[in-house]
Amino acid sequence: MLEDEICRLRQHMERTYLEEDSLRSERVIEVSRKLDKKINEYMRYKLRCWSG
Repeated sequence: MLEDEICRLRQHMERTYLEEDSLRSERVIEVSRKLDKKINEYMRYKLRCWSG
């Protein structure tokens, strides 16, 4: 589930970048931050699974 959300956010960020034609666009940055949070959530989850 988290992996699917990450994939969707990544695609959304790519589309937004293409629409805005800038990595510095507020829209792109906003989606990028959401993606970062979701990746961090995923990594915390994986760490908990690995540590037992």
